Amino acid sequence: MRQGFHYRRRTVFSVLAALLVLTTMVSLPAIRGGQSASAQDTEPVTLKILGLNEANADFVQYAVQEFQKKYPNVTIDITVQPDINAVESSMKAAFASGDVPDFAYMYEGGSRAPLFARQGLLLPLNDYIANDPTFDVNDIAKGLMGTATIGDQVYGVPFFQVALTYIWNKAVLTEIGMAEPPKTGEEVVEMCKSLAAKGLTFDPGVGLGGWGGNAFFWAQDAGYVTVADGKTKATVTDPKFEAGVKWMWDLVHTYGCWPAETTDLAAYPADTRTADFKANKTVALWGLPGTTYDDLVGAGNWVAEPRWTMNNRPFNIVGGMHAFIPKDAKNPDWAWKFISFYLSPELQEINATQFNGLPQRLSLLSNPEVASNPYIAPVMEAMSTENRAAPWDAIGAEAAVGVWVSYQPKILSEPDWEKASALFEEANKAMQAEIDKAETLGG
Repeated sequence: MRQGFHYRRRTVFSVLAALLVLTTMVSLPAIRGGQSASAQDTEPVTLKILGLNEANADFVQYAVQEFQKKYPNVTIDITVQPDINAVESSMKAAFASGDVPDFAYMYEGGSRAPLFARQGLLLPLNDYIANDPTFDVNDIAKGLMGTATIGDQVYGVPFFQVALTYIWNKAVLTEIGMAEPPKTGEEVVEMCKSLAAKGLTFDPGVGLGGWGGNAFFWAQDAGYVTVADGKTKATVTDPKFEAGVKWMWDLVHTYGCWPAETTDLAAYPADTRTADFKANKTVALWGLPGTTYDDLVGAGNWVAEPRWTMNNRPFNIVGGMHAFIPKDAKNPDWAWKFISFYLSPELQEINATQFNGLPQRLSLLSNPEVASNPYIAPVMEAMSTENRAAPWDAIGAEAAVGVWVSYQPKILSEPDWEKASALFEEANKAMQAEIDKAETLGG
């Protein structure tokens, strides 16, 4: 272990993908309130970081080492936890004791950043962003910037961002006479008809039946819930939302796109869906492009693309980790300095071109080497469209959506639409009850 670097590892835990690989240095003028941190660059500093223990641990360690080469007065002390709940518990305990890290990063951090911020626990990052010429908010997925923003105050910045894509089985597409994946909802319907005629299916998975369905409804200007001023309201009785569900119901019952029973994700688990994809029984999965699909059907036999256009809008859902700085952090300027260093365009280019990592700068899609990478380019294309992150940024939102996800299979499995549509009111009441309970308990 290098001198000045302390990495406390709790346990190994892997999520969607490795984070960034950082392999060079840039000079950044982290400024807050008009005072440059560079005047203090020689004073000893211990920078405390709290985060998740990811497959990127070696990459983070390398970034820390490079940062310390540039700033030898800095000692980095990282504590990593095994999952999002453990990080959240650690943050709550830190806030309660007053012994907070200088910054934290956590998966779905945008969920927690607004909740913490509304309690006055986080430092707004607007001044840092405004005074950092290397940080361009337009070069980051807007959906993730928005998730950690309250009004005009930014409380978190994406530390790792992704957009899941549809992974299409080329052999199945060829069998039904399609040269490429569907680009519109109308083409999805025609695809479903062709699949049904061949006894094949379109796997709904979490891309439609689970939380990924958010993007489908957002393209209709609808959604499971609305959030305004930190307050959540169940909205599945919105006629636009019901019309969107009716479109999916028709895929099942009118066009035979998939068996009604498999709309329940518990009845059609991930391992079965994956096996069907491998056996060329289903045309698509929803996930991050990777070598997993090479192993399933062979390299070059699958293609990843963003979600098809609905309502003339290429809407995609984004997710990831946010970094945020507690209000009482001892070294907030140094925390931003490291975050900005980590996200710099130069480092992100090396991350993509040398380590096949997912870069956090959308402008890198103009790099031919990145644009031709089948594992990276589709994700960046999805993040570059109209997008939004899941609405976990208010008390009760996540619990309410969980209730809806339990109702959707009931609605899609019911062969009589009149009976199916009667469930929307019941679902809405159950969702609102969860929201009200969460607000009563304080989250």
